[in-house]
Amino acid sequence: MRLSKFGALALAGQVCLLAASYDNTQQKSFPLSGSGERRLIVENIQGNIRVVADSGSEVRITAKEHYTADTESALSRARTDVRLEMVQTGNVVKVSLEGPFRDRDRNSWRQRRDEDDRYNFRHDFEVSVPRDIAGFGRIKTVNGGVKASFRENPAKPVLFETINGELDATFQPGLNADVKLSTMHGDVFTDFDVQTMAMPVSMETKDGGKRIRIDRDRGIKVGNGGIEHSFKTLNGSIKIRKSGNSK
Repeated sequence: MRLSKFGALALAGQVCLLAASYDNTQQKSFPLSGSGERRLIVENIQGNIRVVADSGSEVRITAKEHYTADTESALSRARTDVRLEMVQTGNVVKVSLEGPFRDRDRNSWRQRRDEDDRYNFRHDFEVSVPRDIAGFGRIKTVNGGVKASFRENPAKPVLFETINGELDATFQPGLNADVKLSTMHGDVFTDFDVQTMAMPVSMETKDGGKRIRIDRDRGIKVGNGGIEHSFKTLNGSIKIRKSGNSK
């Protein structure tokens, strides 16, 4: 993922005074059937994502959009360039931002164009999911935190990922999982009883010897271990909480 210019998105102060802005709230619901795997995928760039379990059989999404630009024409281009897409395929709900910054071939974001620097955008998501969702999916943002609370421990792997932000997940007591952790500038906190876990090492033969690649991520085993959940951030802390604790 190449993000050489996206750091500028997180700056609150700009050299130029932003003269135009636009705010909007979108709400959408996706009914889920009782059969088949249920999954939620959220891919954001700038902004926070909060996921909570709720009653009912729908995924309900509230997206708060905020655009700023130095001119009205730049603001108009921002609203044309940046597209919020919320789609459903079967029981899979996907929320993503599309635009000239999207590299579909690599499933990543590429460097912004120079003219894009005349506007900024932010999307904050509130997502309610049915309490019985098991196959949770992945939640990704670039500049922003991710917070989720599980009423039932997920029966499928989940992935939380950001570049600049905190990852905060609350699970139910009795969690049995292998948790993969990666943060460069941040701490990891958990109030579960855990054990450290060795991460995979790959080996290949080359030039008459062996090249060994060691995974830089770290892992913990919660309870008896089991399903692998992943938490990745560059600048931010990771919190794995037990529901019912006050910490």
